[in-house]
Amino acid sequence: MQRGKELAEQQLYEDAVIELHSALAIDPNHADAHWQLALVYRDFGDPRRAFWELQETLRLDPDNLQAKIYYSRTLALSSSDEALTDALEAADEVVAEDPTNPEAQIARGRALQGLRRFTDAKAAFLEAARLAPDDAEPLRRLANVHRLAGEDDDAERVFRQAIDVEGDFHSYIAFAAFLAGAERFDDVDLAFEGAVDTAEGEQAVEAYGLYAGFLSTQER
Repeated sequence: MQRGKELAEQQLYEDAVIELHSALAIDPNHADAHWQLALVYRDFGDPRRAFWELQETLRLDPDNLQAKIYYSRTLALSSSDEALTDALEAADEVVAEDPTNPEAQIARGRALQGLRRFTDAKAAFLEAARLAPDDAEPLRRLANVHRLAGEDDDAERVFRQAIDVEGDFHSYIAFAAFLAGAERFDDVDLAFEGAVDTAEGEQAVEAYGLYAGFLSTQER
C-alpha cells in the first residue's frame, strides 16, 4: 500500500497499479487499496477502471465521503436521469454528514444542473462559493448555469467574479467559451490572452491550441 501511494505521488502510475493490486491480492476487501486504485486510474486516464474501483470502495466503506463525492461527480457526467438522480442522492448524503464541505455542494450542484433544476443548482453553487471564497470553481459553475438558463448578463457578471477570485487558465478559458457562444469575438481575444498569460505547463499548450482554433474559425 505504502509503496503504491509513493509511486502514485511520483506519477509512476503503471508501477503504482502493480503495487496496489499486490496489496489486494493479500486482502481483496481492503477498502483503502480500492480507493487508492480509483485515484490512480483516474489520474492515469482510465475512467472505466477508476469507476469500478470507486464502486468497490463504497461497497466496502460507505462512510468514505471523498469517494462518495467523486462517485457523485462521475455519475453527474451522464445524461441519464437515473444516473443524475443517483448522483444527487450521493451528494445529499455527504452534505447531510458534512454540510460545510464545498466539494459536496459542487457535486450536488452538478447533479441538479444535469437534471435542469437550475434554481436549486444555483443555490448549491452559491453555497459552495460561500464555503470556499478563494476557489473560483463554484463561481464558474454558477455562471454556466446562468448561461444555460438564458441569463447572459448574470452569467457574464459571475464569470468576471470568478476571474477576480482566481484569474487562472480555467477561469479565462470558461469566460472565452461563454463569449464565443455569444459571438462577442473582440472580447474573446482578451479572454484567450488572459488564458495564455496565466497558463503553465500542459495548460499553456492547451491555451495556445484553443486560441489557435478560435482564430482559425474567424479565418485569422
